[in-house]
Amino acid sequence: LTVSPTWHDIAESGRMMRDWLTYARGRGLGDSWLRISGVFVGLLGDTALRDRALEALPDTGWSGFVEPANTLDEFSELAHLAAENDLRLHTIVSGRIDKIIPILEEIDAAHSLVGRRWMVEHIDLVMPGHIAALKRLGVLVTTIPVSSIWQRGADLHNHPELVSHVAPLHSMLEAGVTIASGTDNIPHNPFYTLWVMMARAERMSGTVIGPDQRLTALQGLRTLTIEGAHLSFEENDRGSIEPGKLADLAVLSADPTQIPMDQVQDVRATLTIVDGDIVHDTILQ
Repeated sequence: LTVSPTWHDIAESGRMMRDWLTYARGRGLGDSWLRISGVFVGLLGDTALRDRALEALPDTGWSGFVEPANTLDEFSELAHLAAENDLRLHTIVSGRIDKIIPILEEIDAAHSLVGRRWMVEHIDLVMPGHIAALKRLGVLVTTIPVSSIWQRGADLHNHPELVSHVAPLHSMLEAGVTIASGTDNIPHNPFYTLWVMMARAERMSGTVIGPDQRLTALQGLRTLTIEGAHLSFEENDRGSIEPGKLADLAVLSADPTQIPMDQVQDVRATLTIVDGDIVHDTILQ
Protein backbone atom coordinates (compact mmCIF):
# COMPACT_ATOMS: atom_id res chain seq x y z
CA LEU A 1 0.00 0.00 0.00
CA THR A 2 1.00 3.58 -0.59
CA VAL A 3 0.26 6.25 2.00
CA SER A 4 -2.30 8.85 0.86
CA PRO A 5 -2.05 11.52 3.58
CA THR A 6 -4.66 14.19 4.29
CA TRP A 7 -2.42 17.16 4.97
CA HIS A 8 -3.85 20.67 4.89
CA ASP A 9 -0.91 22.63 3.49
CA ILE A 10 2.72 22.37 2.38
CA ALA A 11 4.10 23.11 5.84
CA GLU A 12 2.10 20.29 7.39
CA SER A 13 3.10 17.90 4.61
CA GLY A 14 6.76 18.69 5.24
CA ARG A 15 6.41 17.87 8.94
CA MET A 16 4.51 14.66 8.18
CA MET A 17 7.07 13.45 5.65
CA ARG A 18 9.94 14.25 8.01
CA ASP A 19 8.52 13.00 11.31
CA TRP A 20 5.51 10.72 10.74
CA LEU A 21 6.18 8.82 7.54
CA THR A 22 9.63 7.45 8.33
CA TYR A 23 8.17 3.93 8.21
CA ALA A 24 7.22 4.42 4.55
CA ARG A 25 10.74 5.25 3.34
CA GLY A 26 12.54 3.01 0.87
CA ARG A 27 11.06 -0.49 0.86
CA GLY A 28 8.78 0.55 3.68
CA LEU A 29 7.33 -1.40 6.59
CA GLY A 30 5.71 -4.83 6.52
CA ASP A 31 6.10 -8.35 5.21
CA SER A 32 5.17 -10.42 2.15
CA TRP A 33 1.45 -10.15 3.01
CA LEU A 34 1.22 -6.40 3.62
CA ARG A 35 3.82 -3.70 3.10
CA ILE A 36 3.45 0.08 3.25
CA SER A 37 5.88 2.07 1.13
CA GLY A 38 5.90 5.47 -0.52
CA VAL A 39 3.49 8.36 -0.71
CA PHE A 40 0.77 9.23 -3.21
CA VAL A 41 0.64 12.84 -4.42
CA GLY A 42 -2.25 13.80 -6.69
CA LEU A 43 -1.93 16.25 -9.55
CA LEU A 44 -4.58 18.76 -10.60
CA GLY A 45 -8.20 17.75 -9.89
CA ASP A 46 -10.78 19.80 -7.99
CA THR A 47 -8.91 21.66 -5.23
CA ALA A 48 -12.16 23.24 -3.97
CA LEU A 49 -13.61 19.77 -3.42
CA ARG A 50 -10.39 18.78 -1.68
CA ASP A 51 -10.62 21.74 0.69
CA ARG A 52 -14.25 21.00 1.57
CA ALA A 53 -13.41 17.34 2.21
CA LEU A 54 -10.54 18.30 4.52
CA GLU A 55 -12.90 20.52 6.50
CA ALA A 56 -15.25 17.56 6.95
CA LEU A 57 -12.70 15.06 8.29
CA PRO A 58 -13.02 12.39 9.57
CA ASP A 59 -16.07 12.05 7.30
CA THR A 60 -14.62 11.23 3.88
CA GLY A 61 -17.90 10.66 2.08
CA TRP A 62 -18.90 7.74 -0.12
CA SER A 63 -15.53 7.38 -1.86
CA GLY A 64 -13.60 6.75 1.35
CA PHE A 65 -10.77 9.18 0.66
CA VAL A 66 -10.09 12.88 0.35
CA GLU A 67 -9.82 14.19 -3.22
CA PRO A 68 -6.05 13.98 -3.97
CA ALA A 69 -5.98 17.28 -5.86
CA ASN A 70 -3.03 19.69 -6.09
CA THR A 71 -2.11 22.56 -8.35
CA LEU A 72 1.01 22.07 -10.47
CA ASP A 73 3.02 24.28 -8.09
CA GLU A 74 1.75 22.36 -5.05
CA PHE A 75 2.61 19.08 -6.72
CA SER A 76 6.14 20.31 -7.43
CA GLU A 77 6.69 21.32 -3.81
CA LEU A 78 5.32 18.03 -2.50
CA ALA A 79 7.42 16.00 -4.93
CA HIS A 80 10.55 17.84 -3.84
CA LEU A 81 9.70 17.11 -0.20
CA ALA A 82 9.20 13.43 -1.00
CA ALA A 83 12.66 13.25 -2.57
CA GLU A 84 14.25 15.06 0.38
CA ASN A 85 12.65 12.58 2.79
CA ASP A 86 13.41 9.43 0.77
CA LEU A 87 9.75 8.68 0.09
CA ARG A 88 8.87 6.96 -3.19
CA LEU A 89 6.42 9.13 -5.07
CA HIS A 90 3.36 7.70 -6.80
CA THR A 91 1.12 9.88 -8.94
CA ILE A 92 -1.59 9.33 -11.55
CA VAL A 93 -0.54 11.14 -14.71
CA SER A 94 -3.15 10.08 -17.30
CA GLY A 95 -2.75 12.77 -19.98
CA ARG A 96 -0.44 14.99 -17.91
CA ILE A 97 2.92 13.32 -18.35
CA ASP A 98 4.28 16.38 -20.19
CA LYS A 99 3.68 18.41 -17.01
CA ILE A 100 5.22 15.81 -14.70
CA ILE A 101 8.51 15.10 -16.45
CA PRO A 102 10.03 18.61 -16.15
CA ILE A 103 9.35 18.50 -12.40
CA LEU A 104 10.94 15.05 -12.09
CA GLU A 105 13.97 16.20 -14.06
CA GLU A 106 14.38 19.20 -11.76
CA ILE A 107 14.20 16.96 -8.70
CA ASP A 108 16.63 14.45 -10.23
CA ALA A 109 19.22 17.20 -10.61
CA ALA A 110 19.23 17.64 -6.82
CA HIS A 111 18.27 14.13 -5.66
CA SER A 112 18.98 11.36 -8.16
CA LEU A 113 15.83 9.32 -8.75
CA VAL A 114 17.63 6.32 -10.25
CA GLY A 115 17.01 3.29 -8.07
CA ARG A 116 14.30 4.95 -5.97
CA ARG A 117 11.51 3.37 -8.04
CA TRP A 118 9.31 6.43 -8.26
CA MET A 119 6.17 5.70 -10.18
CA VAL A 120 3.87 7.36 -12.70
CA GLU A 121 0.53 5.61 -12.95
CA HIS A 122 -2.28 5.23 -15.50
CA ILE A 123 -0.22 6.46 -18.45
CA ASP A 124 -2.03 7.03 -21.73
CA LEU A 125 -0.56 9.38 -24.38
CA VAL A 126 3.23 9.05 -24.14
CA MET A 127 5.56 10.50 -26.77
CA PRO A 128 9.07 9.23 -27.60
CA GLY A 129 10.71 12.07 -25.67
CA HIS A 130 8.72 11.12 -22.58
CA ILE A 131 9.84 7.49 -22.88
CA ALA A 132 13.49 8.53 -23.07
CA ALA A 133 13.07 10.75 -20.00
CA LEU A 134 11.40 7.99 -17.97
CA LYS A 135 14.23 5.61 -18.81
CA ARG A 136 16.88 8.20 -17.97
CA LEU A 137 15.25 9.02 -14.64
CA GLY A 138 14.63 5.40 -13.67
CA VAL A 139 10.93 6.12 -13.19
CA LEU A 140 8.59 3.13 -13.36
CA VAL A 141 5.20 3.02 -15.07
CA THR A 142 1.80 1.47 -14.48
CA THR A 143 -0.87 1.17 -17.13
CA ILE A 144 -4.55 0.23 -17.30
CA PRO A 145 -4.60 -1.00 -20.93
CA VAL A 146 -8.36 -1.49 -21.27
CA SER A 147 -9.26 2.10 -20.38
CA SER A 148 -6.25 3.82 -21.94
CA ILE A 149 -6.32 1.98 -25.28
CA TRP A 150 -10.09 2.01 -25.72
CA GLN A 151 -10.95 5.43 -24.30
CA ARG A 152 -7.90 7.47 -25.25
CA GLY A 153 -7.51 5.65 -28.54
CA ALA A 154 -11.14 6.37 -29.41
CA ASP A 155 -10.65 10.03 -28.48
CA LEU A 156 -7.86 10.27 -31.05
CA HIS A 157 -9.56 8.53 -33.98
CA ASN A 158 -9.28 11.78 -35.95
CA HIS A 159 -5.54 11.95 -35.21
CA PRO A 160 -4.09 8.75 -36.67
CA GLU A 161 -0.57 10.12 -36.21
CA LEU A 162 -1.04 9.87 -32.41
CA VAL A 163 -2.68 6.48 -31.90
CA SER A 164 0.63 4.61 -31.78
CA HIS A 165 1.58 6.81 -28.84
CA VAL A 166 -1.48 5.75 -26.79
CA ALA A 167 -0.17 3.32 -24.16
CA PRO A 168 2.94 2.68 -26.31
CA LEU A 169 3.82 -0.45 -24.35
CA HIS A 170 6.02 -2.04 -27.01
CA SER A 171 8.10 1.12 -27.44
CA MET A 172 8.48 1.48 -23.68
CA LEU A 173 9.60 -2.12 -23.24
CA GLU A 174 12.05 -1.73 -26.12
CA ALA A 175 13.49 1.33 -24.35
CA GLY A 176 13.93 -0.62 -21.12
CA VAL A 177 11.20 1.13 -19.10
CA THR A 178 9.67 -1.08 -16.41
CA ILE A 179 5.90 -1.36 -16.97
CA ALA A 180 3.33 -3.05 -14.76
CA SER A 181 -0.18 -3.44 -16.12
CA GLY A 182 -3.37 -3.79 -14.13
CA THR A 183 -7.09 -4.24 -14.61
CA ASP A 184 -8.59 -1.50 -12.41
CA ASN A 185 -11.60 -3.87 -12.31
CA ILE A 186 -12.66 -2.99 -15.87
CA PRO A 187 -13.10 -5.97 -15.97
CA HIS A 188 -11.25 -7.69 -13.14
CA ASN A 189 -10.06 -10.67 -15.24
CA PRO A 190 -6.33 -10.09 -15.96
CA PHE A 191 -6.47 -12.30 -19.05
CA TYR A 192 -8.93 -9.89 -20.64
CA THR A 193 -6.37 -7.15 -20.05
CA LEU A 194 -3.70 -9.42 -21.55
CA TRP A 195 -5.84 -9.87 -24.67
CA VAL A 196 -6.29 -6.10 -25.00
CA MET A 197 -2.51 -5.61 -24.86
CA MET A 198 -2.07 -8.23 -27.57
CA ALA A 199 -4.95 -7.24 -29.86
CA ARG A 200 -5.32 -3.48 -29.23
CA ALA A 201 -8.64 -3.77 -31.06
CA GLU A 202 -11.29 -1.08 -30.56
CA ARG A 203 -14.23 -2.78 -28.88
CA MET A 204 -16.98 -1.71 -31.29
CA SER A 205 -15.36 -1.45 -34.71
CA GLY A 206 -12.45 -3.83 -34.17
CA THR A 207 -10.05 -1.21 -35.54
CA VAL A 208 -6.52 -1.88 -34.28
CA ILE A 209 -5.22 1.05 -32.24
CA GLY A 210 -1.49 1.29 -32.90
CA PRO A 211 -0.65 -2.16 -34.30
CA ASP A 212 3.07 -1.51 -33.80
CA GLN A 213 2.43 -1.35 -30.03
CA ARG A 214 0.95 -4.84 -29.70
CA LEU A 215 2.61 -7.10 -27.14
CA THR A 216 3.19 -10.83 -27.33
CA ALA A 217 1.48 -13.01 -24.73
CA LEU A 218 4.77 -13.49 -22.89
CA GLN A 219 5.51 -9.76 -22.83
CA GLY A 220 2.04 -9.02 -21.54
CA LEU A 221 2.26 -11.72 -18.87
CA ARG A 222 5.50 -10.20 -17.59
CA THR A 223 3.81 -6.82 -17.14
CA LEU A 224 1.06 -8.56 -15.15
CA THR A 225 3.46 -10.52 -12.92
CA ILE A 226 7.15 -9.97 -12.29
CA GLU A 227 7.18 -6.34 -13.43
CA GLY A 228 4.49 -5.59 -10.87
CA ALA A 229 6.71 -7.16 -8.23
CA HIS A 230 9.55 -4.94 -9.41
CA LEU A 231 7.55 -1.84 -8.49
CA SER A 232 7.69 -2.77 -4.82
CA PHE A 233 11.26 -4.16 -4.67
CA GLU A 234 9.89 -7.73 -4.64
CA GLU A 235 11.11 -9.11 -7.96
CA ASN A 236 13.46 -11.49 -6.08
CA ASP A 237 10.57 -12.84 -3.98
CA ARG A 238 7.55 -13.10 -6.28
CA GLY A 239 6.35 -12.65 -9.85
CA SER A 240 7.92 -15.75 -11.39
CA ILE A 241 8.09 -19.46 -10.57
CA GLU A 242 11.69 -20.06 -9.47
CA PRO A 243 13.47 -21.85 -6.61
CA GLY A 244 13.70 -19.65 -3.55
CA LYS A 245 10.69 -17.51 -4.36
CA LEU A 246 7.29 -17.53 -2.69
CA ALA A 247 5.11 -20.53 -3.56
CA ASP A 248 2.40 -18.37 -5.11
CA LEU A 249 1.24 -19.62 -8.50
CA ALA A 250 -1.76 -20.37 -10.66
CA VAL A 251 -2.59 -23.25 -13.01
CA LEU A 252 -4.43 -21.89 -16.04
CA SER A 253 -7.16 -23.34 -18.21
CA ALA A 254 -4.92 -22.81 -21.27
CA ASP A 255 -1.43 -21.58 -22.11
CA PRO A 256 -1.83 -17.96 -23.33
CA THR A 257 1.35 -18.27 -25.39
CA GLN A 258 0.04 -21.28 -27.36
CA ILE A 259 -3.61 -20.48 -28.17
CA PRO A 260 -5.18 -18.16 -30.77
CA MET A 261 -5.11 -14.55 -29.61
CA ASP A 262 -8.88 -14.15 -29.42
CA GLN A 263 -9.08 -17.05 -26.95
CA VAL A 264 -6.72 -15.40 -24.47
CA GLN A 265 -9.53 -13.32 -22.96
CA ASP A 266 -11.30 -16.53 -21.93
CA VAL A 267 -8.40 -18.02 -19.95
CA ARG A 268 -9.14 -18.64 -16.27
CA ALA A 269 -7.20 -19.80 -13.22
CA THR A 270 -8.30 -23.37 -12.41
CA LEU A 271 -6.01 -23.77 -9.41
CA THR A 272 -4.39 -21.12 -7.23
CA ILE A 273 -1.67 -21.72 -4.64
CA VAL A 274 -0.60 -19.10 -2.10
CA ASP A 275 2.39 -19.74 0.16
CA GLY A 276 2.20 -23.41 -0.80
CA ASP A 277 -1.48 -23.82 0.14
CA ILE A 278 -4.32 -24.39 -2.33
CA VAL A 279 -6.78 -21.49 -1.96
CA HIS A 280 -8.81 -21.95 -5.16
CA ASP A 281 -9.54 -25.19 -7.00
CA THR A 282 -11.92 -25.92 -9.86
CA ILE A 283 -10.09 -29.06 -10.99
CA LEU A 284 -11.16 -31.37 -8.18
CA GLN A 285 -14.63 -29.88 -7.68
